[in-house]
Amino acid sequence: MGALNPYLFKQIWYIASIIIYIDVQPIAAGLLPKKTELQYKALENHEGNDLPYEYIKLAKEVAPFNNVLHIAAVVLIFLMTIKPF
Repeated sequence: MGALNPYLFKQIWYIASIIIYIDVQPIAAGLLPKKTELQYKALENHEGNDLPYEYIKLAKEVAPFNNVLHIAAVVLIFLMTIKPF
């Protein structure tokens, strides 16, 4: 979008959106997939109908990061649709 319309780089909402997007990428592309893989392995190695302790522990570790990603997504959608400043 910025390559087609360079004036966007003067818009605060656009710059804020880019900064938020770049800030959450290490969580979305790095941390969560690793933790999800560990959860999958914990389930794979567990027998029985209850959730293993390791799975629950990892889920509690990941929950704050998921919340950050969800909030960032809502803020990005708001900035891109409303363009408040």
